[in-house]
Amino acid sequence: MTQKQLELGGLASPKNQEPETKPEVPKADPPKPKKAKPKVTSAPEPVGKPSLYLIDGSNIAFRAHYGVRGMSNSKGEPTNALYGYCSQLFRLFKEYDPDHMVICWDPKGPTFRNELYSDYKGTRPDMPDELRAQWPRFADIDAALGICSLTVSGFEADDVIGTLATRFKDVCNVTIVTGDKDMMQLVDGSSVTLLDTMKEQRIGPDQVVEKWGVRPDQIIDILSLMGDTSDNIPGVPRIGQKGAAQLIQTWGSMREAFDHAEEVTGRNRKPLLAEGARDSAELSYDLATIKTDMDLGVELSEMAVVFPPQDRGPVTQLFGDLEFRRFLADLGGEMKSVSTEGQRTARDADDFRALLAELRGAPSIALDILADGTDANRADLVGIALCVADDASWYIPLGHRDGEGELVAEQLPRERVLLYLRAVLESSSVGIIGHNLGFSGTVLAAEGVRVARVEQDLEVASFLMNAERKSHDLEGMALTWLRHKLPSLSAAIEESGGVAHSLAVEAAAEHMCARAQVLWLLREQVDKDIDERELGAVYREIDLPIVGLLGTMQLNGIAVDGEELASYSEELAQQIEEAQALTWKHAGREFNSSSPKQLAQILFEELELPVIKRTKTGPSTNAQVLEELSALHPLPEAILRYRSLTKLKSTYVDALPPLIHPETGRIHTHYSQTVASTGRLSSRDPNLQNIPIRTPEGRRIRAAFKPKEGHVFLSADYSQVELRVLAHLCGGVGGFARAFEADADVHRLTAAEIFDVAEDEVTSEMRSTAKAINFGLVYGQTDFGLAQALRISRGEARDYIERYKERYPEIDQYMEDTVTYAKENGDVRTLFGRRRPVAGLTSSNFNQRNAARRVAINTPVQGTAADIIKIAMIKVAELIRSEFPEVTMLLQVHDELVFELPETLLAAFQPRVVEVMEGACSLTVPLKVSTGSGANWDEAH
Repeated sequence: MTQKQLELGGLASPKNQEPETKPEVPKADPPKPKKAKPKVTSAPEPVGKPSLYLIDGSNIAFRAHYGVRGMSNSKGEPTNALYGYCSQLFRLFKEYDPDHMVICWDPKGPTFRNELYSDYKGTRPDMPDELRAQWPRFADIDAALGICSLTVSGFEADDVIGTLATRFKDVCNVTIVTGDKDMMQLVDGSSVTLLDTMKEQRIGPDQVVEKWGVRPDQIIDILSLMGDTSDNIPGVPRIGQKGAAQLIQTWGSMREAFDHAEEVTGRNRKPLLAEGARDSAELSYDLATIKTDMDLGVELSEMAVVFPPQDRGPVTQLFGDLEFRRFLADLGGEMKSVSTEGQRTARDADDFRALLAELRGAPSIALDILADGTDANRADLVGIALCVADDASWYIPLGHRDGEGELVAEQLPRERVLLYLRAVLESSSVGIIGHNLGFSGTVLAAEGVRVARVEQDLEVASFLMNAERKSHDLEGMALTWLRHKLPSLSAAIEESGGVAHSLAVEAAAEHMCARAQVLWLLREQVDKDIDERELGAVYREIDLPIVGLLGTMQLNGIAVDGEELASYSEELAQQIEEAQALTWKHAGREFNSSSPKQLAQILFEELELPVIKRTKTGPSTNAQVLEELSALHPLPEAILRYRSLTKLKSTYVDALPPLIHPETGRIHTHYSQTVASTGRLSSRDPNLQNIPIRTPEGRRIRAAFKPKEGHVFLSADYSQVELRVLAHLCGGVGGFARAFEADADVHRLTAAEIFDVAEDEVTSEMRSTAKAINFGLVYGQTDFGLAQALRISRGEARDYIERYKERYPEIDQYMEDTVTYAKENGDVRTLFGRRRPVAGLTSSNFNQRNAARRVAINTPVQGTAADIIKIAMIKVAELIRSEFPEVTMLLQVHDELVFELPETLLAAFQPRVVEVMEGACSLTVPLKVSTGSGANWDEAH
């Protein structure tokens, strides 16, 4: 149907995320059966008449805003409330299939209730800025979905709903969708019920009585006595919900209660007899009464709704702009299609020659691969899809197998195909377009085909445009940019046996050709959007060059001595037994040292130590709590030691040997640049970035990483790069910057400043405090966070921070300027232009507001440092290619690069890598790189 947007009264509708004999260790606690929640009764859904759903749009919008946090599209526009709002609408459509629907909105400005009582709703805070920015688009959603919406000047949405419910309840079963208790006065026994979608409860007369103890028609009386703080309805002072219910149950109404006030006994008597009480109750009665007799001039036929809407154009366009991929998929129906006419499969020599003819001379090629497994170093290549035109895509089957594991017929010789493709893909004149080319490139490289030039990686582009988005899959991008629903390849593989090679060639060709075509069609739009968001430089000069480099590093891997780790595992097992025996000794009995519940019982019930923090399941025994309790008893410290050893053994010592590749004898970590919102690279399977550096146990693990014979490891590590970036972002002025310019110990200098002592009088404790403050500020740490880190009082922490700000006012100015920028623009940027959306700076929730402030402050610092190490990697890789081809870049661990090189080249390469890394970019304070070398990673670091 055609959306009718009614604007009455002259105001427009709003257009608006041990012992030798080991005792049996007690078993972990069995899962505790969950207590059954009190059953919430729900009224049956009325039947027999057409349904009419009346929605309090403003109520749903506000609840959606506070229920969904931290969402924005790639333009930086907040979308959390809109997303929550759409979730509610889609749920209503899917679960209840309404025949008619109206969304009612509160108008701008005062209503008739403000004329009755000027302070009506006067205690409500202003609309949060993030919600205000989204408000115009609520009406756009209504219109696009073909839903009638109403706004009436001078009257609230409640009044419009009340009028519609009263007028149409005889011909329709009316459901009022809201969480507002006031609306219960409209419930009747025939056809008007309330639906609270948040609580999944339908409310009829029985549920009103169950909750309030009175009938629906007495709700106004209850409110007139108890008032309503959310709407600032005064009620009668000192009469609450329980008292109001007792009065109404006894006398029937508010007025009868006042008429019999002299007969009232108990605590309700004085409030009723107080001066002005009746006047306040009468006023409150009028304020709480919902109008049901407005002249709206709208007919039932205008409220008819069909889902999905017959004309999907407007809603697919809107959801595409908002980047609501889930809802685009839910709409179903015909969306923009990818042509199948030009999809071909290269099964014989003639087909392959035709493909090569299309590839020769093509400046750009869209590429996707089909492979068995998600580990790029072990995955077997099954097929390759290529596209060079809007209507021409090819699939080359190479590894499809039958049920017996034999290659199926009509597949070209693998080696010959890859030989010819190598000549094309390794040409620097050909730009490759793909999605997660880190994976595709590594699989191809293992087959001897290296992608020379990455023109676009759409996964990287999507992440760069909106790092807060959880998914950057190709299916989602196709929905957002092309309005095309790409069939799920993973689902097809699962249906065919769970492995890619079992997929029929025809089915694989259909999926893979479509994916290659989507890659091709997306290239221009994504390129345009990257430039519109001023991300072109960081995308093309940093993130894309890193794609191939990370793939090479992943393919290189690093050698690990499995036997050494196995030996250390035995040592750790003995240490763990000793640590466990110590926990039993301090506890006075045996218990499961891995059980938080058993530990809590001993700590807080048997030893009677103070409870520091509580969780939903009881007293917390996390690391922070145990550290605090260590000063009171030896058991917490023993538990920390036990936990540290068990985690180290399971996470690294025992987990690393199985990851050694059977053919290369090396570990190949997987790097990703689409995980950390700051732009930091992440490592997984295994995560080599989190191996402890300063503990003896962590150093033993690093010592097991060894170079091949005749080679050494070289570690090149940026010194305090984040603090140097902070000094630069502060304008390169003030004492902080001068410390780096003079190559001074910045932490010692800071300690001298905040403790007001000479540098030679700074103690190690003072320096540690200053170091905690310096690095804490980079992460937007508060006085509470600093107090926890240093184990001092919050007052002491606040005093340290104030003295710090007095000595370094430029840092405080940077923080305030950055937060202001984030409020005005909805994001922050690194020195090189990488952006991160920031939502919640104006939130009424203190924790959310502080979290957003920390993100705004630390992202430019951490993100710029991340960009610097990437730029350094690109420049060092070029140095290796041009001057030191025998050197291999193995690892990137935050601010550290690890190389493997012949020992004979160390003297020549070491100063050159320092030179290149320190010159990666020009800051107002110098970058500093320290190096180390050795026969294992620990020695080098």
